[in-house]
Parts: sequence; structure tokens; C-alpha cells
Amino acid sequence: MNVQGERILIFGDSLSHPGLDKGPSIVDITVPLGIVSSAPGELIARQLLAAGAQAARVDAKVGRSARSFLSNEDSAGLLASDKAFGPTKVVVFLGTNDLNLGTDAVALAKTRDAMTRIRDAYRAFGAEIFAIGPPSFPNPTFNNAAPIMLDLIRGVFGADHTVDARPLTAGVARAGDGIHFQAAGAA
Repeated sequence: MNVQGERILIFGDSLSHPGLDKGPSIVDITVPLGIVSSAPGELIARQLLAAGAQAARVDAKVGRSARSFLSNEDSAGLLASDKAFGPTKVVVFLGTNDLNLGTDAVALAKTRDAMTRIRDAYRAFGAEIFAIGPPSFPNPTFNNAAPIMLDLIRGVFGADHTVDARPLTAGVARAGDGIHFQAAGAA
């Protein structure tokens, strides 16, 4: 993906969240590299800025799922702020917390609907949308469910616009919870 002159928005959960608080965090990234972070989404924003993006922003919340964004957050206000930023490319980094909501047919239909609504909102801004599926997990239950969520994400965002994070995250340094990363693992 050529990012020269693009306005990049990373939208996601705690794997994108650039802070320690649990609230929604919209952070304009201004320093491309040299920051140590354990959030892969934040690091992606910094790398894209270093690769020539005009601007980079992270809109993330600890515990965010596609469904919780629409039902438990001020999604209209957050989307309005993102629209004012004017993203030309959006990278959606969801799936981990969506796994907690279930992978049965009913749960997946609700998650698919929520992800579709998020995708459509950013498309309405004129942005090209990409997605990053859930990472690999040391926890076998999550790890076995990750391909199901990846298939859903590919169905919503398109296989050609979805990155499978599992091979990129297998065996990397994790925090004690087995979900989040240490700075070396995030990098």
C-alpha cells in the first residue's frame, strides 16, 4: 500500500490503544518512530507516518468490539471526529474482543452487522478500508476461534483488504495476559 500523502486512521481496540487509560482515545500521531509501544496499531500508524503518510491518527478503546463501539460508546461523536480528520485510508484493528462475544451463528451475525456498519461509515467519508484480523493467541480457545473471526472480517472488508495477523504474531513476546504484547512483540 502506497501511503505517500495519505491521511491514515487506525481504528481499533486495546491492540491499537496508545495509552494506559481505558477510555476512548483519539490520538493524532506526530512522531513517526522512536516511541516504544506495546500496541501494534499505534506502531503501524507511526510506521505509515514514517513511510510518507501526511497524517496518522489512532481511534481506539480498551475492550472495544465492533458491537460495543455502536452500543456502548458515543460512536456518532467519535465518527464525527474521525470524519473531521479526513481519513483517506482506514485500518480497522478489531476481532479480539469480538471473539469474547461468541462465534455461534447468532453472535457472528451481530458482529458482522456491526463491522459492516463501521465499514460503511468510513466508506461514506471516501476512505479506503483495510482490516487486520486477530493475532495468534497462546490460549487454545481463542487461537482456535481466531480463524472464524478472520473469515468474518474477510467477508466484511474483502480478502484483498484484510491482513491475517496470526502468522505475524505467533511466538512473539506477550504480556502476562497472553493477549497483549510486550514492546518487542508489538514491533
